[in-house]
Amino acid sequence: MSIIEINNLSYVYMKATPYESQASKNVSLSVEKGEVLAIIGPTGCGKSTLVKHLNGLIKPEPGTVIVDGSDIGEKGVSLKDLRRRVGLVFQYPEYQLFEETVAGDIAFGPEKFGFSEDEVKSAVREAMEEMGLDASMSKRSPFSLSGGEMRRVAIAGVIASRPSVLVLDEPSAGLDPVSAERLTDMIINLNRKKGVTVVIVSHSMDEVIKIADRIALMNEGSIIASGTPEDVFSSEEVFDKMRLFLPQSCSLLVALKERGLPVRTNICDSDGCVQEILAVRSGIKHADNGADNGKVKK
Repeated sequence: MSIIEINNLSYVYMKATPYESQASKNVSLSVEKGEVLAIIGPTGCGKSTLVKHLNGLIKPEPGTVIVDGSDIGEKGVSLKDLRRRVGLVFQYPEYQLFEETVAGDIAFGPEKFGFSEDEVKSAVREAMEEMGLDASMSKRSPFSLSGGEMRRVAIAGVIASRPSVLVLDEPSAGLDPVSAERLTDMIINLNRKKGVTVVIVSHSMDEVIKIADRIALMNEGSIIASGTPEDVFSSEEVFDKMRLFLPQSCSLLVALKERGLPVRTNICDSDGCVQEILAVRSGIKHADNGADNGKVKK
């Protein structure tokens, strides 16, 4: 069942000026309830513009964006209610921290959405737990934390309002590999344990492989491919043309195939990659055994 339906969406920046720029062109896309959808593509292809439509930061013109059955472009639609249901986390969200304490920053959203005092406290506590923030941090200044901790505080401030859809624009940008992997695991847990639908924009194909149920590939404002990671990443020529890197597992299998090994190249996860290599290697050894009286070629 779709929780978001985008139909024939187009958007032009600085329309009717010398600087007019088409950011999206006739985009149609659905987001299924409970899934993780990754939107990928080269810089400037329209990814961030697209996701800003999902909670009404940009109004569709032309086209429609329907969230939970409501057309967000219609008159009378409450943007406050929409932004409670669809939480948007910008790239480098820690730059938007401003309260004196971690708890105060996380509480800002729930307070503005009308949560009671007890509900605010509960929401802050739960959001901190979800983002791996120790309760002892609640009274600290967010600006005394590490970069990764600040990022998690900023995201906690969005999920504290308990959105049914979480939209993240490059959530791991600028983080070290360990912090990025930890954050990815927390997002996966939000999806699997809390049932939060996730839409993620990312340049990291390995992050996408780990987190996404489905991928939409954008180029020049349009969606040019959509499907499972295996379906989308099997288009090696498309990625080469757009100068995008395949996930490391896919790249390794492509390189092995170019060297003559009969491996499948549409396997994306690292475990599957290892199993494919072992299976093919085992087959080669068996063939060699039959041809060379038990001697295995090196």
